Amino acid sequence: MFATGVRRIGAALAVSALLGVAVQTGAARAEVSVRSWDECQAGLFCVFWHVNGGTLLRGTAANFTNIGNEGRGDKATSVWNRSPWTGRLYDWDRDRECWIHLGTYRPGFQGNVVPNANDRADAIGLAGNVEGDVCR
Repeated sequence: MFATGVRRIGAALAVSALLGVAVQTGAARAEVSVRSWDECQAGLFCVFWHVNGGTLLRGTAANFTNIGNEGRGDKATSVWNRSPWTGRLYDWDRDRECWIHLGTYRPGFQGNVVPNANDRADAIGLAGNVEGDVCR
């Protein structure tokens, strides 16, 4: 009887410890996201790897930035548009040699990209600027 009670207490302590780790892990992830969002400076259009501002990939105020040529293509999952211009994400279509428009983000937008744009962006265009043709 005594051994059964000790096992129950031990099991309860183990479950409590596991729950505590899960809660701490969730809090740590939330803190990382807050810090990553904060890496986007005022005036920039920023793209992030992972949801909710997971890791800053690139911030830009340029008219057009080819993040694919920088080795950062096909990774963007979230954006924060802190620029005064509308920003657009584009994917390069190698077969047709043109840019596929993935999404438009007005000034102030902060959040995840639409599902069909996830991990596809190769370029950022601000204020309607694109270097090359847009696929029709």
